[in-house]
Amino acid sequence: MKVWAVLKYDVETLELLHICNTKELAIKKLFEERDKLILHWKEMDELVNEEYQDDTYKQMIKNLSSNDYENWDNYPYDCLTIEELELETERIFDV
Repeated sequence: MKVWAVLKYDVETLELLHICNTKELAIKKLFEERDKLILHWKEMDELVNEEYQDDTYKQMIKNLSSNDYENWDNYPYDCLTIEELELETERIFDV
C-alpha cells in the first residue's frame, strides 16, 4: 500500500507531520504546513528586527515562497518535503 509522508526537517531533527493516502492530499498538507511556517517566521522577523538587523527570517520566507515545492531549499533551517512510502502490512481493514 502506497502512502505519502509530509516531513519537516532541519539540521538536527526530522518530524513526521502527516501520512496521506494520495499524493494530492500530501501536497495540500505540505502547502498548509509551509503557510504556517511562513506566518510564524513573519512574526519572528518582526520581533527580531525590533532589536537586531537580521534578514535570516526574510531569507527563510523567500526560500519557501515559490509553488515549486520540489526545489525548495531552506537547509539548514526548517525544510518541508513529501516522501512516497510503501507499507508492508497485513490487511488492516476488513471491507
